[in-house]
Amino acid sequence: MNTNEFESEFNLLYDNIGSSAAPGLDAYEISVYLTTAQEELVKTAYTGNDVIEKAFEGNERRRRQLNELVKTNLSTTIIGGDSIVSNSVFFKIPNDVFYIINEQVKLSSTDTCLNGKYIMVKPTTHDEFLVSMKNPFRKPNKNKAIRLDSSSIGSDKVVEIVSTYTPVEYKLRYVKKPRPIIITDIESNPDTSGLGLTIDGMNTITECELNPEIHREIINRAVENAIRDYRENNLQSKIQTNSRIV
Repeated sequence: MNTNEFESEFNLLYDNIGSSAAPGLDAYEISVYLTTAQEELVKTAYTGNDVIEKAFEGNERRRRQLNELVKTNLSTTIIGGDSIVSNSVFFKIPNDVFYIINEQVKLSSTDTCLNGKYIMVKPTTHDEFLVSMKNPFRKPNKNKAIRLDSSSIGSDKVVEIVSTYTPVEYKLRYVKKPRPIIITDIESNPDTSGLGLTIDGMNTITECELNPEIHREIINRAVENAIRDYRENNLQSKIQTNSRIV
């Protein structure tokens, strides 16, 4: 479904479900609702929804919904930073990483059995890390490294890897953050020209990246959010909507 179809179906559903009192929405507002709905559904598709919907890869439907967003990145860039321990290193990761699915590091060692070996990486909180380092059975070893999340070094988004042996390569499979759905060039649109408006830093027409299987779910959710905003314009409804994209 292209952006024209997104706009047409949004307006049709909005007009049918809403009422004559429903405020008209410009292209920028529709784009915001579509982008917000897309983000909500991606997060739901990844994490699942209690017993009603399985999480990512829990069934074929879930795999198809997010398959367009699954990417692989290989990083050999080691960036100096303020490390938590002396033997940790930082690897640059793509800025669009949303959820990490699988990760491994390649080792460099004088031990021929370990040199070039890929080992699993276990994501760990800083509190868990402190406990792990005191426990010989939970510390990094020849089969496992630990990953700590670090926001950035300069303009680079990074992760900190703690390993007993030197990691020289970080292999990452992840779900990327989808681009916004923008149905018009914001700056050239008469309603929004000159206002400097963007959605996730973008202001030109942007097609939906997700599998077409989920497109109408995005539209339905976007219309639901728009109608809630004008029918229940109160703090409680805002909190309910915002809680779905946290």
